[in-house]
Amino acid sequence: RLAARPDAPVVVVEGEKAADAAGRLLPEHVAVTSPGGSKAAGKADWGALARRRVVIWPDADEPGRGYAGDVARCLAAATVEASIAAPPDGVAEGWDAADAEADKWDEARALALVDAAVSASEAMQEWHGSDARPAADGGAGKSKTKKGGGRAKGKKPAGPTQRNLIVEVARDVELWHDRDKAYASLLIKGHFENWPIRSSVFRQWLIHQYFDRTGGAPSSQALQEGLGVLETLAIWRNPSHRAWRRLAEFEGSIFHDLCDDGWGAVEIGPNGWSVVERPPVKFIRSDPMRALPEPERGGMIEELRGFVNVEVEADFQIIAAWLVSALRPRGPFPILVINGEQGSAKSTTARVLRDLIDPNDAPIRSASRDERDLAVAAINNFMLCFDNLSGLPGWLSDALCRIASEGGFATRALHTDQGEIVLKASRPIVLNGITALDSRPDLGSRALVIVLPGIRETERRTETEFWAEFEAARPAILGALYDAVSCAIQRSGVRRVKRRLRQADFVELIEAAAPALGWDDGAFTEVYADNAATAVRSNIDDDPFAIAICEIAKEKGEWVGSASELLSLIETRVADSIRKNKYFPSTPAKVGGALARLAPSLRAVGVDARRGKEGSGDERHRVWFITPKRNT
Repeated sequence: RLAARPDAPVVVVEGEKAADAAGRLLPEHVAVTSPGGSKAAGKADWGALARRRVVIWPDADEPGRGYAGDVARCLAAATVEASIAAPPDGVAEGWDAADAEADKWDEARALALVDAAVSASEAMQEWHGSDARPAADGGAGKSKTKKGGGRAKGKKPAGPTQRNLIVEVARDVELWHDRDKAYASLLIKGHFENWPIRSSVFRQWLIHQYFDRTGGAPSSQALQEGLGVLETLAIWRNPSHRAWRRLAEFEGSIFHDLCDDGWGAVEIGPNGWSVVERPPVKFIRSDPMRALPEPERGGMIEELRGFVNVEVEADFQIIAAWLVSALRPRGPFPILVINGEQGSAKSTTARVLRDLIDPNDAPIRSASRDERDLAVAAINNFMLCFDNLSGLPGWLSDALCRIASEGGFATRALHTDQGEIVLKASRPIVLNGITALDSRPDLGSRALVIVLPGIRETERRTETEFWAEFEAARPAILGALYDAVSCAIQRSGVRRVKRRLRQADFVELIEAAAPALGWDDGAFTEVYADNAATAVRSNIDDDPFAIAICEIAKEKGEWVGSASELLSLIETRVADSIRKNKYFPSTPAKVGGALARLAPSLRAVGVDARRGKEGSGDERHRVWFITPKRNT
């Protein structure tokens, strides 16, 4: 194909399927690939592309970027000029030319992709070689290219276009990327700020710099093209860094973003903590995030007591332990569930906890309506606090468990067929409500549950008094929490918990922090074990289906039968109003699912529920065995 069309521009893709698709989408190009897969680019003869205009169309994933870089280096060694196309925003992992064809792309859309790569390459050349004078035509920002990519032969621009001048004013900016998102680090008033290239802050900064350079404003089209070039440069020609929100880690220390005007942070290490002006990590921020006060030394965790409505010492220790756990950039995190009657200060307690770690304009909020809203909230906040919940639908309970346990979370991006919103980080979570919110076994096994008592009228404070007192105490409480985290870092690496407990890493962390909290070794392990056992018993006591299973095991000694037979037996033991509830397992299939979820909780209260087979040969069939748990 190359020999038959010596003057045609070339598009390089990864894989034969993508090459066939690119050839159909770009009929005026020659689409080629190299044999041997993404790791074998160096084995191909790229000299055959000499004197061609070449654009590399990579797969939208890390191997694809690696392949594009290998091809570009091979072409450069063969003195072949090449550009690298950037996959569009929001496409799925691994997206390529074949996927573009499946998405009903046409020639114009594919040509726009490769032309943008050529424009970015030209901008780079002007960036390094122009005198940065405005274009003679006023810089309309239009690239005069012939179809198929490349500027018309023999014509040079009178000066840089507006687009290229926008790129020029950002020459000294540090560009970088995290996964497929592009960022810029800006030096502003003596400190560095990190902003997405597509953010309003970076856009405004660019316009301001452009105005200082030219005395005018760029056109909307030129601004968009310039941002596209900078985004491409950040992803394809600049290093990758981790973008952290509120909490970060680096070389054994934890950094807590103060979110102040100077972009300072608190560094917490094994030898204590200190405020640093320029943390060695890339923090990013969203508009609702608010500043923390500068912490004070010498504080005690006991100063928190006056701002959380707990009567039981164990509940206070649970809250303090959860806060220490939340001062880590990575999970898994236990989910804090705050129950209590109306007027027990559940919302106020949740807000106090968030204001100590991740203050926000909307510190507590109603539950997300769907998985997309939940993903957006998790991406833009370090801590999630959901207020006044009357219950948890199954999808929300399962999604919260994934977010808390660092299991990964993805949902479809709005207005796209294949784009995804992906969260690969865990978040501390607070839930509060009147009813038990940990009733689903999977969430219950990750939950720390506290019950707040009612507040007598003589003990109530006005909102103004309460928050003024909290603001005065917050710096010392923060300092006490930092002391606990530092102690945990210093004492990490030694196993202190001998019992087999769920969330053992969390318990180990708190036992390591115990001296700074004023607690005896092993004391929190017992507090946690009692809390977990109480939560399990509460889950069983609040679930009519589980109560019926326990009664059957107690009365029958051993019961064996199908899910359908079990459902019929249970229906004789529960009221009609319960059977008609949408959460009650009303079919044999739902009975099986409910038993599978409840099995760990049932075992904890002395009941085994397991699936098995009965009979022999053709007569074998699936049954459930419900028995009292045997002592071992």
